[in-house]
Amino acid sequence: MTTKYSTYHVYVLMLALLSSACSQTSYVDPSVRGQDARELNPFDRVVEYRIDLGLIVANPTCIAVGPIEMAKGVNSSQEWVDTIRASIMARSRAAFPDVAIVEIEADPSVAMMEANIQGCHYVVLTELTNQDETYLMAWSRKRIGIWVRLVRTEDGDELWSAKHIASRSEGAVPLDPLAAAVTVFRTADFNSDKDIMPSLLDDAMRRTFSTLPIKWNEKPSEPFR
Repeated sequence: MTTKYSTYHVYVLMLALLSSACSQTSYVDPSVRGQDARELNPFDRVVEYRIDLGLIVANPTCIAVGPIEMAKGVNSSQEWVDTIRASIMARSRAAFPDVAIVEIEADPSVAMMEANIQGCHYVVLTELTNQDETYLMAWSRKRIGIWVRLVRTEDGDELWSAKHIASRSEGAVPLDPLAAAVTVFRTADFNSDKDIMPSLLDDAMRRTFSTLPIKWNEKPSEPFR
C-alpha cells in the first residue's frame, strides 16, 4: 500500500523538521536594549526573563509557593498539576537553599495574602501557559509552557520572572512505502510515550530557573545556566 501526501502536508513536515534541526536555546531580557525575541531565529527555543533591581537587596527568610494557575484555554488533570507543583517546590528549594520554602494551598487570587499571613514576604507564582500534543501520522509534537514569577507580597512587585515553552517532536518526510511505515511507527511510539511530557516539564523548569542569579544578592550580566 502506498501512502500519499499532499504538497501542503510535505511542506508542513519540512518546516517542522527544519525547526527541530536548527533550534537552540536563547535567553532574552526584553527590558534590555538590543534583546528582542522577535528578531531571533524563528526556530529558536526562547526563554524570556526579567530580573528587577529589587532582587539585589532582597534578603528573604521565607518564600511561599502558590498554587498552579491555568492560562485561558489550557486544561490539565489534577495529577499533572500536582506534578508541576512538586517540580516548582523542588526547583525553588534548589534555587534558594538557605531560605525556608513553604507551600500554600490558597486560591491564586489570595495567594499573596496567605503568604503574608504565614510570614513569607515573597511568593512564587506559576502559570501553565501551554500544553498541547499534535499527531499527524508522520509527525508528532508535544509542548508545555510555563511562566514563573517571584513576587514581593507587600507591594506586588515582580523581582524575577521567566517564561518558556519547551517542545519535542518526532517524524520525517517519507520518501517510499518502507520509510513511511517506519516513520508512522516511530511517530506513534513517540506520541504514546508517557515519559515525554514529564521530561519536557523538566526542560522548561531547568531553563526558566537557570535565569536566576548565581547568588541571591548578585545581578549577573547573563543568567546562570
